[in-house]
Amino acid sequence: MSAHEGREGGCLAAAVRLPVRMVVLVVVVPVRVLWELLAPLRPVVGRVLVFIGKLIFVWPWVGLWRYVLVPVWRYGVEWPAVRLHRYVLRYVVVIPLVWLWRRVLLPALRGLGRGMAWVFVRLVWRPLCWVVARVVAPPLKLLWRYVLAPVGREVLAALALAGRIGVRLARVVAAALVWCFGPVWRSAVRTARETAEQIRRALGAGSGR
Repeated sequence: MSAHEGREGGCLAAAVRLPVRMVVLVVVVPVRVLWELLAPLRPVVGRVLVFIGKLIFVWPWVGLWRYVLVPVWRYGVEWPAVRLHRYVLRYVVVIPLVWLWRRVLLPALRGLGRGMAWVFVRLVWRPLCWVVARVVAPPLKLLWRYVLAPVGREVLAALALAGRIGVRLARVVAAALVWCFGPVWRSAVRTARETAEQIRRALGAGSGR
């Protein structure tokens, strides 16, 4: 049994090696020979293969991105979204807010201001004017008419009288000073004149010699 199994194993291995050798002789050897023959053309073949690779795997995706996806995104998504945003922002937010301000808030504020002015005039200003005219002004008029005005006139009259008295007193004092010191002043003036004359004569006589 063992010898028989050994012969069968050897036959199986020989049967497997035969196709492998045929594949090597038919496929690998010609490819190897062809590769050795094309050795000088390897750079060109590499460039051709690179070109073919770009043509198959790179440029289609670049063209798809550049000429399909980018325009679709730009003109199919981005531009409508921007336009939609602008129109939505304008017609949904800005214009309603402007209308609300002009038609609702501004008239309401004006009405509120007028109402506050009316309340101030009716409840504060007019009662205050009435109180001043009816309560404060009459006592002030009486005070001015019967107290301040007479006192003021008396004070002015007293000041005028004091002024006249002061003027007369100044005149009297001036006359008294002139009466007391007039002769002394005239004597001093006369003496000064005589001294100046004597000095001038003395200087004239000295120059004549």
